Amino acid sequence: MAGFAESGASRSSVYCKVMAPTTQLAGPLTSTDPVLHCCATWHALAAAGTVLPNRPVQEATWDAIRTMPSALLRPLYERFGVVVLSYGFAGPELSKVVKKRAAAGGWLPNISPANDQHAGYELNSRGKRICEHDGIAVDLRVPGVSSEVVAQWVIDNLPFDAIYLYNADRPFHLSWAREPRGTVVRMFPFRNGRLIPKVIVKGRMNAGPAQ
Repeated sequence: MAGFAESGASRSSVYCKVMAPTTQLAGPLTSTDPVLHCCATWHALAAAGTVLPNRPVQEATWDAIRTMPSALLRPLYERFGVVVLSYGFAGPELSKVVKKRAAAGGWLPNISPANDQHAGYELNSRGKRICEHDGIAVDLRVPGVSSEVVAQWVIDNLPFDAIYLYNADRPFHLSWAREPRGTVVRMFPFRNGRLIPKVIVKGRMNAGPAQ
């Protein structure tokens, strides 16, 4: 499984703050929600005059995006203060542009839409689920606090689905699902900028997407 998202790249990224306690959870989220518009590629395109809607089509994706703040992001805010997202929901159009931008810039995108849960429950052009796992994912960090410390607190206290760790200074991948697996994976650098995963907490087996 590839590394998750461009958010952990060594180049500068644009981060969006998430103030979980003030987020409206009951109604549809607006197009300015950080879960939709937080990655570096989205902001680079917006600065150049191209604004990708990057809005889910499937109601199940919206439901996951509405639920994740109360389950994971709000407790993180209450424990650590400001939480910043560097990658969130990535629909097919955004994922395509992330890969194209990476190719033009000469780096690896390190995204894996078939596995990384950033696509939520969205469908591809053949009407099949893009991601084989249920749920939704973000990449996040807490300014001034080691990602190792934040991730360990999540592991000890919250019903997370999967965590992917890079190093103490980079955002880590955190996902939510209604039936959380509790899987923890550490990503190790490999040749040519690739990342190799090693499962350190196996968690509950997931049989695949709901039918």
